[in-house]
Amino acid sequence: MTCKRYLALLNEYVECTLPQEVQDDIRAHMETCPRCRVFYRTYSLTISLSRRAESTCCISDDQVDRLRTLLVSRLCKK
Repeated sequence: MTCKRYLALLNEYVECTLPQEVQDDIRAHMETCPRCRVFYRTYSLTISLSRRAESTCCISDDQVDRLRTLLVSRLCKK
């Protein structure tokens, strides 16, 4: 699995909607790719913290998209 493919499937992985074989491929990729492992931890933490936040402090969908784009661009930089 490539980092690009991993990133494309990450949301579905976090939501547990992927077939078991694909989930296994993602886990195997994270074992060998420290950048994707860090990205997963950051992404998961962001989701967890966002769910705990009060609705008055939530950010817009546009801001979430911009944050995700920034994180992906930083992860993919070599």
